[in-house]
Amino acid sequence: MSLSTIVSIIEKYSTGTLSADEQQVLNEWLDGVSPEEFHRTLDACMSLPAGLREYPSLPSEFSRRLELAMDEADSQEKTIPLFQWKKWTAVAAAILLLSGGAWWWLSNDRGTGTRVAVNDVAPGISGAILTLADGRQIVLDSAGNGFSATDGHAKIVKGSKDQVTYKATDGGAGPAAAGSPGTAAARPAELVYNTLSTPRGRKISVVLADGTKVWLNAASSIKFPTVFTGSQRLVEIRGEAWFEVAANVKQPFVVKKMGSDYTVQVLGTQFNINAYDDEDGIKTTLLEGAVRIKDQVLKPGQQAVTGKDQSGITIIPNVNTAEVISWKNGVFNFDRADIYSVMRQIARWYDVEVEYRGTITRHFGGTISQDVNVSQVFKMLELTGAVHFTIEGRKIIVMP
Repeated sequence: MSLSTIVSIIEKYSTGTLSADEQQVLNEWLDGVSPEEFHRTLDACMSLPAGLREYPSLPSEFSRRLELAMDEADSQEKTIPLFQWKKWTAVAAAILLLSGGAWWWLSNDRGTGTRVAVNDVAPGISGAILTLADGRQIVLDSAGNGFSATDGHAKIVKGSKDQVTYKATDGGAGPAAAGSPGTAAARPAELVYNTLSTPRGRKISVVLADGTKVWLNAASSIKFPTVFTGSQRLVEIRGEAWFEVAANVKQPFVVKKMGSDYTVQVLGTQFNINAYDDEDGIKTTLLEGAVRIKDQVLKPGQQAVTGKDQSGITIIPNVNTAEVISWKNGVFNFDRADIYSVMRQIARWYDVEVEYRGTITRHFGGTISQDVNVSQVFKMLELTGAVHFTIEGRKIIVMP
């Protein structure tokens, strides 16, 4: 089919003058078009409407995410959005109205895009490994809701929302912690430590004995006492964690990166720490309250970046907090991310090995749900025309 023919059909669709035969031609073209041809064709179209509101058939969530990404693309000219949003609008609506819907791009593995050589890879799930003070390990993936255990002065319960909760029993709090959420005023308790670890492909949330809520990203861990006693509440993490810290001015909350001197001192706040060993450094992002890192105090919306040698701290104002906490909300949010940053996130969540063949210098922007198979994520990324993928079992080959 000639370029002029398909351009004419798309433009007719946008004006509502498409015949039944032309609609069938459009269906077949969409079913086999490559990302490169797709973009070249849209670039040749002159009458694609810019707004989504002309298409009431678009689901509200899909519309919202498209509009958000369009706004991001407008402000990030050097970033390749996961869709070419302005041009995509009419065709996204067209795909929605076809059999299979707009999610054709997410579910169809035909064409020149992703090739599944052995099998697809399902997304990660909720789960973790809990290591008790005596060395016993409990795999929480298989522990049913309502599971409970006792360790030290705390009862451990796995609730209906895949959340682990610690509740201090009698004698579980020292004088400094008396009256704080989830503790009881009694004799000082011996510190008993648990470690909650998420393998690659797992996430989990935990409510500590003081009421602090912690979300662990994939390939992360947190070491904490089953109850908090003494002058501070100290926990250690590796990987990435989101904290909503219960306020207790008499017992400051302190987060330390395992195996390092890096600490974050907190009173009561919401913040994210990205401290993976395979990242360039440690990033602490504040959303509410205040935290101190060495002699630097963060304000909401700021991010502290520390190199691997931890010799200095750079404060970045007005960071994209939606990108920082997107993992907690089940979304990949790429904001001018290079392919290596993108693939590190994908490798952790899908538990895959990554091999690069060739150099990819472009950056990516946009959002994709983490609830889809990995091939569906790759299909969206391939729409940029800047990268291609091959899946071989749990090995991903990345190519320009």
